Amino acid sequence: MNAEPRLARVAAAIADPTRARTLARLLDGRLHTAGELAVNAGVSAATMSAHLKLLVDEGLAHVRPQGRHRYFGLADGDVAHALEALLRVADARDGAGSQPAVNRQPT
Repeated sequence: MNAEPRLARVAAAIADPTRARTLARLLDGRLHTAGELAVNAGVSAATMSAHLKLLVDEGLAHVRPQGRHRYFGLADGDVAHALEALLRVADARDGAGSQPAVNRQPT
């Protein structure tokens, strides 16, 4: 099976700023309601619901119904590790200034 289309879909899911903010929030390891995540991301509840559906569909998040509420968290430890690795890469690139990637010295 060719992994490229799957990788592109997952990367696109993570690349959206609202979903990236949501995934970063879920890295705290707690479960959150859609309303909490919407407030944190600065979007409406309906918008957050659409984002959460995509994250669940792509296997990046899971939902746990409890009574009248639905709680969202990261799908598993593999997702958390991948997001943490991406954050380290992003932080390293932000700290490198405007130097092109091909000319950067390893740290």
